Amino acid sequence: MKKIKLTALERSWILYDIGNSAFILLVSTLIPIYFNALATTGGLNESLYLSYWGYAGSVSTLLVAVIGPICGTLADHRGFKKPIFMACMLLGVLGCAAMGGVGGWLAFLIVFVLAKVGYSSSLVFYDAMLPEVTTDERMDTVSSMGYAYGYIGSVIPFILCLLLVLFGGKIGVGTGTAMVVSFLITAGWWFVCTQPLLKRYRQTAFVEHTGSPVFSTFRQLGRTFREVRQQKHIFLYLLAFFFFIDGVYTIIDMATAYGTALGLDTTGLLLALLLTQFVAFPCSIAFGRFSARYDTGLLIKICILCYTGITLFAVFLVSQWQFWVLAVLVGMFQGGIQALSRSYLGKIIPAERSGEYFGMMDTFGKAPFTEHFSKENPPQKTASELFAYIESELESIENDMSEPRQAPFGRADKAACWLLRARLYLNAEVYTGQPRWNDAITYAGKVLDPSNGYGLCGNYEQLFMADNDENPDAKKEIILSIRQDGVQAKSYGGSYFLIAATQKSDMPNRGTNDPWECIRTRKALVDKFFANSEDIPFTEYTDNKWQNVRDVQAAAKDERALFYTTGRKAELESVGKFTDGLSFMKWSNLRSDGQPAHDAKIPDTDIPFFRLAEAYLIRAEAYLRAGGANAQQNAWLDIKALRDRAKATEIPSANNLTLDYILDERARELYLEGFRRTDLIRYGYFTSSTYLWDWKGGSFEGNGVSSIYNLYPIPKTETLTNTNMTQNPGY
Repeated sequence: MKKIKLTALERSWILYDIGNSAFILLVSTLIPIYFNALATTGGLNESLYLSYWGYAGSVSTLLVAVIGPICGTLADHRGFKKPIFMACMLLGVLGCAAMGGVGGWLAFLIVFVLAKVGYSSSLVFYDAMLPEVTTDERMDTVSSMGYAYGYIGSVIPFILCLLLVLFGGKIGVGTGTAMVVSFLITAGWWFVCTQPLLKRYRQTAFVEHTGSPVFSTFRQLGRTFREVRQQKHIFLYLLAFFFFIDGVYTIIDMATAYGTALGLDTTGLLLALLLTQFVAFPCSIAFGRFSARYDTGLLIKICILCYTGITLFAVFLVSQWQFWVLAVLVGMFQGGIQALSRSYLGKIIPAERSGEYFGMMDTFGKAPFTEHFSKENPPQKTASELFAYIESELESIENDMSEPRQAPFGRADKAACWLLRARLYLNAEVYTGQPRWNDAITYAGKVLDPSNGYGLCGNYEQLFMADNDENPDAKKEIILSIRQDGVQAKSYGGSYFLIAATQKSDMPNRGTNDPWECIRTRKALVDKFFANSEDIPFTEYTDNKWQNVRDVQAAAKDERALFYTTGRKAELESVGKFTDGLSFMKWSNLRSDGQPAHDAKIPDTDIPFFRLAEAYLIRAEAYLRAGGANAQQNAWLDIKALRDRAKATEIPSANNLTLDYILDERARELYLEGFRRTDLIRYGYFTSSTYLWDWKGGSFEGNGVSSIYNLYPIPKTETLTNTNMTQNPGY
């Protein structure tokens, strides 16, 4: 796995693991020995000492189990998580410091329980921060690094404490005083390590409380219990987690006490447990890396199985060397099960929500914006604000994505991220008022870097056929597709619509027997392939109707001219007559070898959502708009690459290449792929009378319309339910 660079917030979060782990290491090593001394002085025998120590741990666990869900639900409200986390942390820190100030075993146990409750409760909120601190993809790694560095970092104050306890007598420091100082060192270490997290963490996932926060908490808690019961995977995991993690912590808490009760050498026990920390460090990191290759749930099951074996081994423990073996085994799996359990839960529970806003920005110009669930209406954000958000999101996820062509087909990789950014920057002036042409050039160029392994498909038709997810030539151009499957996933949308809606029963078979007779070409598109309408071939074919399409391609001198002309006319004089306007032949449910797909009705044809050709078009346009040295030549080379692939022989010279030509080239390359509206708005052509096509503005000749139609109206249901949303001008 590639090494990840931690953010400042992720480092601060991990640092708290380093701080609180010092306390739990003290709990599993020196504190049981110290309590044993207090118990002996108080007249308790070894069996009672061990029992009372176990009871104290059970009481603290029970208290956390009772108050944890209530406090956790309260902390989910806006502004509550950090203060409650800090209060729990302070209870733990102050309790740790105070343990050195009590003399009797009973008072010590009471203070210990309070400190343990503070520690365990703080972890409830600390673990809940994880989905806000990092991404789902990095969660296993960050969680594992937290435990790993917690193990190794906690050794620093522990060694100081251990040296003080074992050798303090040589400098005149008694065991009792040494323990008091040890408690203070641990408490101070814990407190200091918490400060960066308190400084940097901001609660971003929350629910709004209405009325009293207390009543709101109990209402939310009730809803959560109901929802958890309905979501069986979460419910069963929580149930299992309660039992197996309690077993893990019991082993941690009782290890030293158990060894002491068996009469094992104290110094040897402490050194063995110190070894556990050093073993757990690389093993925790290793499990974080394993999670990138294997299912996290499977890894947790393996850790539980191994821990079960470790527990059975401990039953028969009688000698010092066996305790050392036990320490190594615990270190191997302890960090893994703790870290992966934490991150797995963080991924399956909702961390509120964030969404895709690009489409709403492009379509409506503004959108209700929220990153969390709330009863409050989400505020309205402008296109500029949405632009900044989308850009920041793309920046933050890039390093977490697979390298180009390394993700499974249909999954986004870095090239998809770059292409979306290039598309964003190409339209930046529309959304924000500020052009970003050079940024569009940069990110389109990153996509087009030959080292990425993407390339143009040699046959344009094959990009839109049923095996475009298997055909190596098609796959090398498709950066991200919307997956379709005629067997596993069936609907009347997707590529089914694109094939059926453009088909009539008199047309060549395209792998679906469901002609809808809906969509035809406008003459304005045909004219971009044929400067003279008289050049369009309308010959009749009966035996091999595909030959008609081949004639059209030959006459257009462009293999992208996938139109059927038999029985059609170029002019779309009647919007209700399917034979007015040429028929599209671009999308097909046939395989590239001519064989049928899985289903004769529902297509297998994936929809190329991002493909390499778009990067060429973005960069060419951005070159011309940005200007500068060699701009014309660079743009011409990008356009030439696409026309060469299309076997198109006609292309203007570099000096005569214009923005309008690139707009036409976008139409020839990208028709029926959902780009035209956005392109025309960017050019200022969508509503103006300077650029007309048939039936624009409701007339056959075409006419300009009001510029208000550059944006869609905000749906009435949205403005009625969300009073923060205002209607777009003119509607």
